[in-house]
Amino acid sequence: MASSSSVKRERDQNPLPPAPDKKPRLHDPLVNYHPVLLNPADCDLDFNVEENGLQGSALYEKGFAYCWSGARANVGITGGRYCFSCKIVSAQPVDMDDTRFDEKHLCRVGVSRGDDKVGNLGETEHSFGFGGTGKLSNAAQFSAYGERFGIGDTILCAVDLESRPMASISFAKNGKWLGTATHFNAGPNGLGVIDSPIKELYWESAVFPHVLLKNVVVQLQFSYEDGLVPLDGYKPWASAFGDGKGLIGPAFSDVGNCELIMMVGLPASGKTTWAEKWVNDHPEKRYVLLGTNLALDQMKVPGLHRKHNYSERFNSLMDRATGIFNTLITRASKTPRNFIIDQTNVYKSARRHKLKPFAYYQKIAVVSFPRPEDLKARSEKRLRETGKDVPVDAVNEMLANFVLPKSKDMPGTDEYFDQVVYIELNMTESQICLDQMKAKLQSGITVSPYLRESSLNHMRYPQKNVLQPYWNSTHQYPPESSTHVSHSLSRHYGQGNNLPTYDMSTVQYQTTPSGQHLQGGYQSQSALPNISRNEPCNARFLPRDDFNHRRSYSGYEHRAIAPMVFSDSYQKNPFHGAHIDCHTPGNETMDLSPRYTANMNHPFAPVESQATSPSSLYDTYGGPPSAPQVNMHTPTQSRSLPINPNCSAYGTSNPTNTYGNQTSHAPNYAGYHGGGVVAYSEAYAPNSSKIDQLPEEGNQKKKVVVLGTGWAGTSFLRNLKNSSYDVQVISPRNYFMFTPLLPSVTVGTVDARSVVEPIRRIVEKNEEFVVDYDYLVVAMGARVNTFNTPGVEENCLYLKEVEDAQKIRRRVIDCFEKASLPNMSDDERKRMLQFVVVGGGPTGVEFAAELHDFVSEDLVKLYPAVKDLVKISLLEATDHILNMFDKRITAFAEEKFHRDGIDLKTGSMVVNVSDKEISTKEIKTGKVSTIPYGMAVWSTGIATRPVVMDFMKQIGQGHRRVLATDEWLRVDGTNSIYALGDCATINQRKVMEDISSIFKKAHKDNSGTLTTKEFQEALDDICDRYPQVQLYLKNKKMSSLVDLLKESKGGAAKGSTEFNVEDFKSALSQVDSQMKNLPATAQVAAQQGTYLADCFNRMDECEKNPEGPIRFRESGRHRFRPFRYKHLGQFAPLGGEQTAAQLPGDWVSIGHSSQWLWYSVYAR
Repeated sequence: MASSSSVKRERDQNPLPPAPDKKPRLHDPLVNYHPVLLNPADCDLDFNVEENGLQGSALYEKGFAYCWSGARANVGITGGRYCFSCKIVSAQPVDMDDTRFDEKHLCRVGVSRGDDKVGNLGETEHSFGFGGTGKLSNAAQFSAYGERFGIGDTILCAVDLESRPMASISFAKNGKWLGTATHFNAGPNGLGVIDSPIKELYWESAVFPHVLLKNVVVQLQFSYEDGLVPLDGYKPWASAFGDGKGLIGPAFSDVGNCELIMMVGLPASGKTTWAEKWVNDHPEKRYVLLGTNLALDQMKVPGLHRKHNYSERFNSLMDRATGIFNTLITRASKTPRNFIIDQTNVYKSARRHKLKPFAYYQKIAVVSFPRPEDLKARSEKRLRETGKDVPVDAVNEMLANFVLPKSKDMPGTDEYFDQVVYIELNMTESQICLDQMKAKLQSGITVSPYLRESSLNHMRYPQKNVLQPYWNSTHQYPPESSTHVSHSLSRHYGQGNNLPTYDMSTVQYQTTPSGQHLQGGYQSQSALPNISRNEPCNARFLPRDDFNHRRSYSGYEHRAIAPMVFSDSYQKNPFHGAHIDCHTPGNETMDLSPRYTANMNHPFAPVESQATSPSSLYDTYGGPPSAPQVNMHTPTQSRSLPINPNCSAYGTSNPTNTYGNQTSHAPNYAGYHGGGVVAYSEAYAPNSSKIDQLPEEGNQKKKVVVLGTGWAGTSFLRNLKNSSYDVQVISPRNYFMFTPLLPSVTVGTVDARSVVEPIRRIVEKNEEFVVDYDYLVVAMGARVNTFNTPGVEENCLYLKEVEDAQKIRRRVIDCFEKASLPNMSDDERKRMLQFVVVGGGPTGVEFAAELHDFVSEDLVKLYPAVKDLVKISLLEATDHILNMFDKRITAFAEEKFHRDGIDLKTGSMVVNVSDKEISTKEIKTGKVSTIPYGMAVWSTGIATRPVVMDFMKQIGQGHRRVLATDEWLRVDGTNSIYALGDCATINQRKVMEDISSIFKKAHKDNSGTLTTKEFQEALDDICDRYPQVQLYLKNKKMSSLVDLLKESKGGAAKGSTEFNVEDFKSALSQVDSQMKNLPATAQVAAQQGTYLADCFNRMDECEKNPEGPIRFRESGRHRFRPFRYKHLGQFAPLGGEQTAAQLPGDWVSIGHSSQWLWYSVYAR
């Protein structure tokens, strides 16, 4: 490396554009009223604010269970005495075996200044928090105060700014005042304004309600309407505006004005130091730092010697931190705020992958490339102060793949940066220094500044005979004998005619004289067994030229069935090296040509190797964003397959190659590249199903991704002819469930295995992955709607999945067992045998009936001593159960339940559920009563799943309760996304919106009037396009729309054969009143799936010959006829071998005959 100047180079000051002089206020802080809610623009990325704005929770899957997550309210106060409260509603289910129970579910409540980090409540000078461990925190100092609190408790926080400059903060638990927690100096005009570095940020002068959570759900109360009961002498927080003491907190920015700064540089190059300073110097931009260090801080791992203090857990913590970062960056791309990605980001492919979702952001690369001597000094300092040490081989790997970023306006670049800034060496100096370091790295000379004894080969390969890394892009071996193979190796590795011994833990390469067999997977140093023994072994993707430092990037393992083999059979089968290109997600190419085949019974024919540029398959983002493709070219065939065909993006493969249920042990190959080991297999599936089949080479199939395996998704898959589509299914379960029989599973009438139908799982569970698509079918169903009723999630059972039914059955038996214990009190025994069903719809009614039969016919025989204590209650908020059925069925069901002794409570709304009793409120009288219970089943309707709600926000449907589609099931606002089943509703177009266009289209002679004949010709298209027309005519008992038009003329004009546009509007003005949403039933979902599959099957045909109705606003026709639901009837089993049936044509049947009809329908 060229000598560098002894004068230390100062960092450039303020390289980015200056911030505006003053941040404009997004709201007028002087308005008289503003609702106080949790602020989505002022919370951690993993914090979820519910639609009502009062309930909040944080992610808890995987590593997030170890993280704190905070949020502030959107209104702060500058004076007065105000209070708010926070109820810890429930605990989130987490798997944290290495953590004490009292550390799993925690909450901290308090206030903070508007510019403090939301994840640091109680850890800065201007924030005060009261935690569940009974401690008060301020400026990272914790002192004993009050009492411990937890699930079910309500904490009130009262702030007194009335007598500035001194102020106080107090807390109460469940209405009990705990005393003044602390006094603090609030300054003459507000909290900390005297010391505030940025005067123009008006929210700095106010304190805001603040919560910090770990694995709990909380409900905030800011007003009387929210349920707040203020402390004496304090007002509700929501009244601060009316008193002129309220200020609005920060809001989201326009995404076009948001910045994404990406730090680029080797470890210890000063990236984090610069990023933190930039954040502190520009508080008005409210940057959010993203990186593994941030994730570790969220887990509250101490920064001082963090690795040494957590030596036993640090590796697992780092794994969690990486997973957390991957999730947060995905969320960040959907949140219009300013971000700084603080990672090394030296891989170009990694940068592209991270930046791609931030399409509308201003993207800036900040490169920190110091001189090697500065890098060494900083590394040693960091090691002393924090104990953080990056392995030298990992650094060398980064260095070997380091590509300096370029802005997108520079020639020859394919990166996304709008601007590139260098804060240490400039671009030219950085490139020269980087090239020199790479050259020394390739030659094996000591280059690493991270450790003093850093001879590359000595540190990494201490054995005498070592496999030296090579850096040639492509090597061609045309061995004519095994000696030639060894000689070829000697030219590249300098080891003579002996191959080196190298232990890779699961795969071992042995030293052996030329001419003998060499096979991996054996520990013996003697001659190896014959290659016909195709012994299995495992191999991973390893970092380039690094065997010792094994990693599994986000669990992304690739395994080979057979190890690599050298054999005399080269003499019989000359092998010139098949050419294999591996295309990375960045569309780069690396040569993975197998130098030697594994299994000489299936050798490749000779083929010339081609030179390609080396590239990395992985990056510090946490693994490949998709499964890389390997193109294998030989004189006889050319195939494209994943590096491991049974491994999906971000997934983990099995030890064998599997397509569906077919396992194949086909030819296996392995190769070296750049010192890294790659193992992959070529497998075939002779009997794969239509979903399993891979598209043939050159066949450009459209990719259809189906989300969900419920009624809608499965119906679509069953009917789809995939000769033109590559179909992929993504679902949390690998089976279809027959939901109508689910209540019967709860009591054992039907076995759980009888209501499920296997569907092969496409991807491995519990792994994050990215899937591209041409068409997306959203059929994810819905979740149980709790209506935000407190205690439901923690204490009630649902009936949506097979696991729910099995859980209910176990709970019923458990209640009877406990009630039979001799030491149980009479009151407790009665409570245990009180079963409550909430919801009088078909599911709730059927389950109550099944439970009654199960108890009266089976359990009373097993538990005769407690049979008289059993009580079943059914709660319904409306006046009757089964409201969607005919009144005759409703009346019969209610009468039968009374006869059977089922306690039916209609007009009763559940307001709270504790662990032992349910609180209900009579809707008419307002009377509140409680019902003790041993088991409660909640079946009150459905709500949109969070992932669907997130998607709705992305496409501009965030204000809706359910995903809206057009009449062809295509999601409104999209072109290639379809939704069906319970997760969507059809947004039927109104006739009156198109009335003028309809008249104009039907009117051909431009006379100003429409004749009966002209109208008759357009009638079919009108009825096809607007189904409410037919419903209206049916209710009016009219044969056609012409009759309606004639009747609307009235009197003597009825005989007229001409109608003007006003007559037309008058006649159709009431038609839209017949529009109704389709019910969320399996019948609707199944018909929608069949309809959409038929559309896909005939898409090409209908493109050429459209068969849909006329486009009244445009020219031509729609491709398909719109979806039409055909109601086939509905059943409601009522127990005692009796069922109510309501079929088309106003046909109602109740009794045993209907039960057999029900059996016959579901037995098909």
